[in-house]
Amino acid sequence: MESQATAKYLRIAPRKARLVVDLIRGKSVEEARAICKFSTRNAAEAVEKLGDDDLLREARNIAYAHHEKWNGSGYPRKLAGADIPLSARIAAISDVFDALTSERPYKKAFSNEEAFGIMYNDAGSHFDPYLIEVVKRHEEDFANIRLGIGLER
Repeated sequence: MESQATAKYLRIAPRKARLVVDLIRGKSVEEARAICKFSTRNAAEAVEKLGDDDLLREARNIAYAHHEKWNGSGYPRKLAGADIPLSARIAAISDVFDALTSERPYKKAFSNEEAFGIMYNDAGSHFDPYLIEVVKRHEEDFANIRLGIGLER
């Protein structure tokens, strides 16, 4: 059963994400990265204040660790491999796919094919290689989710 705090988080999370996007709009890449590094800690602390049910714990893991990299070169804690929570490893794939396929003030959107190619090249360095294999097996479904197309399966 969903707690009131979880329901509140699910209502405010999209607004918080838009705030981060608004904060980085027009900034240099270095400035945007600094804001994003801060936002992971800030978001995790905000979720922690909402309560401590299972869904909120996973939301905190995602907020805090979705910029970690499989090889340990990510941030904020430089976690590597299985030390990165599974939920954050999954969210990282979605986050990067969305970032690659979305236009930004500093870049054009990549096609789905280009984005998948970049991500596949980063298997074992940026991403969990097993999860990238899962994406490969479900590439069409993954792309449909990005397009907002419902899955019938």
